[in-house]
Amino acid sequence: MLTFFRKHQKVIYSVVAVFIICSFTFFGTSSSLGGEKGPKDVVVGKLLGGKKLKSSELKRTERFIASDMYDIELLQKNGFPNAFNDGVLRSDFFGTPLAEKIAVHYFDDIQEELQPRLEKSQRFRPYTHPNFAFLSAEMIWNMWRPEISAHLENLKAQKLVAGAVKTLGQLYVDQGQFPSHFLRQFLLSQEKQHDWIPHDSNLERGDLALCHNHSLEDWVGPRYINICAQLILNGAELAEKRGFKVTSHEARASMIRNAVEFLQYEMKCKEVSQEEISNFMRKNLHVLGMNEQEAVGVWQKVLLFRNLLNNAGSTALLDAMPYEQFHRFADEEVLVTHYELPKDFQFSDLISMLSFQKYIELVGERVQGNSLPKNLRPLSAISPELREESYSLSYKTVSEDEVALTIGTKELWDYEMAHYETLLKKCPVGEKAVAANAEEKLQLLEKLNRNVRTKIDKEATQRMIKEHPEWIENALAKAQLLEKKLYLPLKGEVTEIAGIPNSAELIKALEKGQKRICLDGKNHYEITKAKSSQDERVLTFAEAKARGILQQLVRKDLEKAYATVRGKDPASYKTEKGDWKRFDDVFELVAKQHYASLFHTLSKENLEPREYAQKRLEPFVNEMRKNVLAQRSIDLKGDLESQWQIEKNEVKVARKSIPAWMENEDFTKPGLSKAQAIGFYEVQEKTDSKASLVEPMRQGKDLLAQEIKGHVMEQLLKEAPIYSGKRDGA
Repeated sequence: MLTFFRKHQKVIYSVVAVFIICSFTFFGTSSSLGGEKGPKDVVVGKLLGGKKLKSSELKRTERFIASDMYDIELLQKNGFPNAFNDGVLRSDFFGTPLAEKIAVHYFDDIQEELQPRLEKSQRFRPYTHPNFAFLSAEMIWNMWRPEISAHLENLKAQKLVAGAVKTLGQLYVDQGQFPSHFLRQFLLSQEKQHDWIPHDSNLERGDLALCHNHSLEDWVGPRYINICAQLILNGAELAEKRGFKVTSHEARASMIRNAVEFLQYEMKCKEVSQEEISNFMRKNLHVLGMNEQEAVGVWQKVLLFRNLLNNAGSTALLDAMPYEQFHRFADEEVLVTHYELPKDFQFSDLISMLSFQKYIELVGERVQGNSLPKNLRPLSAISPELREESYSLSYKTVSEDEVALTIGTKELWDYEMAHYETLLKKCPVGEKAVAANAEEKLQLLEKLNRNVRTKIDKEATQRMIKEHPEWIENALAKAQLLEKKLYLPLKGEVTEIAGIPNSAELIKALEKGQKRICLDGKNHYEITKAKSSQDERVLTFAEAKARGILQQLVRKDLEKAYATVRGKDPASYKTEKGDWKRFDDVFELVAKQHYASLFHTLSKENLEPREYAQKRLEPFVNEMRKNVLAQRSIDLKGDLESQWQIEKNEVKVARKSIPAWMENEDFTKPGLSKAQAIGFYEVQEKTDSKASLVEPMRQGKDLLAQEIKGHVMEQLLKEAPIYSGKRDGA
């Protein structure tokens, strides 16, 4: 047999070759001619001018414009942004009123896809650290991109209307400017800076994208993109009809320029090699599912559409003469010397005025009616709430909250298992929670709602710290030694050091030489050195007001007076049922009766509370004005009255921005104004305005250009035949 094959192998090979060639030739041709065909490139409609719109061209345009070089968020979901597109929808649609115009015109078409996207975006809750709410996405946005928070708030109030597209589009643009990986980096950096904050693993792998949307389709839906694609194609036809031209070479050069810009950003380098550009372009074309000729063809249409809009906007012409005349009048300036009370003495409500009255009564000498004292009383005669003593302290401090962070989860669970019944009595759960063993106890604790479980964990932590005082000792030993010179109020809360509710107790402890102090049960101090300089000072009005001391003293006085004054006129202080009115409801009435002489001095007429407050320092302001008019000094020498020293500033005031304290008719009247509640002013002279007209002209032209573009788009929306059938059939 083998001998036969060897003898006739040439003949056998020839026969087999003939059969193979015939077979491949026949079946190959058969497959080509009669097999299954690919998707048919059907005509889906007509463009302006009657040109047929084919499904392949429409789909290519949709794919091309659906993402751009700023869609970095796609990388988070293994997508790839289209680096050839420099943001036609982002800048030419969502960055202008055009996006909303399209939504209004085709709202019925996009409504079905828009509704679930809007509802999903409204349910979005930005990232917040599970243990420390201050570490959040909103904190980072407010620092770097506050408009994001504003747009999210606007989104929550949106209903399913065309305006929702505008808000969603704004958030899409925001996401391109501040992508989620930026947010992640900032949050991780903040977390590391506060080493006492436990690490949140969700911060590294969680989805931080705005509204959890990663593409334009996630924001507005495929139908909206489809409509935009058709408008671009129709706009390109209209542009060609009006004589605009963009060659394929120009379009290709523009695409390459966009790709290079994207590569430079991603690679963080200024120079990109030709090989890197070629490889990147091949990858980008592969992702788009197009060859270079098809991609250039789409971008050519986009550039034609842009030329149509931009040329329309560039036709906006402005005459400079009206601008010159207007700004010559509006920008006219005068030099003004402004005399004004310090901000803390510009009283706008009754409590501020009464706080001032209480202050000067406590610290000033010989106060009668609305007079103003010049000097302070002797220190010993001033209320201790308004006096401070100077101390130099060297100390270490640690809070129980900081110590609690060092307790391990297992250690906490073990303690909760061992003291299960005691903790449940302290923090009742509202139901029977009997457990036979540690496993059942843990399961019952895990089923509790978050607030109750947090309360139990906190109670357990506090008990553990009290049972282990050495933990506080160890924490203090490791704490940083702080040195501070401060004034301690003789009575009241210490604001410069946390956890000191009563400064008198602290001063008493320091005088006794105590080294370990804990006055609020939470903040522990180890005083290594305490030295008093015996230097006392009196709080200024601004300091006492900021700490709330004066407001509390006024309220205390008036509450005490309420019991007296209501007996003189019961009808004014009783409700219809005959009960005494709440103090807050009669605060103003009690104040007027308690300070009757002061209110009568301020005005014999019955005024609003704000008007009384503004009149309190009006006589003093009048006196200062007379001094200026007589060219006398307005400097106050007394150690108390210097607090309300009139402030003098020279400012330039433009006619277009006359401040509230200046009367319009005084703008062109040189001289001293009348005295007002907070001050007065003197108009000196006119000055030449050097304001440039370039920026106002540019802004005016931009507004006019946007309006013209809007008219072109409205024309396009009316005339462009938009295919509205099922997209699968396209």
